[in-house]
Amino acid sequence: MAGHSRYLFGKTNDIIVPVRGKVVIEAGDFCYAHPGDSDYLMPFSAYQSTGGSTDAGFLDIINNFMGIAKMGSPSGVTENVTVMTAGIFRMPLGHNQAVTVGAAVSAVSPHPSGAGVSNQFVEAQVIDTFGFGTTVYLGTIVKTETSAVSFVDFSLRTRFSGATNLTYDGT
Repeated sequence: MAGHSRYLFGKTNDIIVPVRGKVVIEAGDFCYAHPGDSDYLMPFSAYQSTGGSTDAGFLDIINNFMGIAKMGSPSGVTENVTVMTAGIFRMPLGHNQAVTVGAAVSAVSPHPSGAGVSNQFVEAQVIDTFGFGTTVYLGTIVKTETSAVSFVDFSLRTRFSGATNLTYDGT
């Protein structure tokens, strides 16, 4: 993931989240607190290998999205990870497209051949394209691009966007 996440500006409202030693998190990964694993921080990519985009694990990601990892955590390290819960970011799109201010940004690919979540790329303006009516809402586009682009600037939104200096304990 290194090099794909681009923090642009704004308050990041960092929070501290515990991580298990068996998990690899790279700076810039989209992360969630796994309720079935003592609310330890997990990258979205950890979910990809466990099932489809309509199962209970997918709902865990939707309901427990924490933000973007500010720092990495290699396998075997159990130190807490700092997570950004707010700010303006530039992330690569899953496919080139024009984007509009105010549209939603998701970590979910609606494409049948690549359905699932990503901790490396985002999808824009996809809320109405999901047959199962849900998405991992990451934020809102802040800059219109009328021609097809490979990136999007968006305002990150999580349930902790207004929190500051918080150490997450699963509540």
